[in-house]
Amino acid sequence: DDANSGDNATDNPRRPPRIAIANRKKTRQLLGAHDVAAHLQEQLALPYRPPVFFFENMPFEKQVEAYNNVDILLSPHGAALTGIPFMSPCSAVIEVFPFGYGRDKYYGRLSALAGVNHSYIYLGEHMKEETEQMDTREGHQATRDPSLCAPGHRMAEAVRIQVDRWKQCCGCNEEVANPLGIK
Repeated sequence: DDANSGDNATDNPRRPPRIAIANRKKTRQLLGAHDVAAHLQEQLALPYRPPVFFFENMPFEKQVEAYNNVDILLSPHGAALTGIPFMSPCSAVIEVFPFGYGRDKYYGRLSALAGVNHSYIYLGEHMKEETEQMDTREGHQATRDPSLCAPGHRMAEAVRIQVDRWKQCCGCNEEVANPLGIK
């Protein structure tokens, strides 16, 4: 099975969710993205390794296709998330924020408008307070530039939660897809 099979969840209620990582090449790059993909494959017992891709220099049509063929997208905060409206119903975005840059309203609102689930991982302790402290021109630039090193267990747990929501939304768990247990 391929993560980008093109099937809508409702067309094939027993297929695994299509999980992918959209990374960045310069600022706010998710370090070890391929290791995260391997960790997700192992932790979630996926029959495939989630692909890692970059939207920089990708033609618009390919970006739309990528968004439309992903059920759960893990991505650093950034402009690449403007493609959220191209995601399918029941899909989800997990946004990773660097320390001091907890701006969850931007793509959280876009997700809500598009009918896409949204959650985030903040790489600090107290998002609101730390974001306010860094809310200066110098602090803002400092929070935009660093590479991100999110703990694998936090990303796996965030994805696991969204997989459960995806299954519930599209009826992709076996209990819903086969309520009588007939094989």
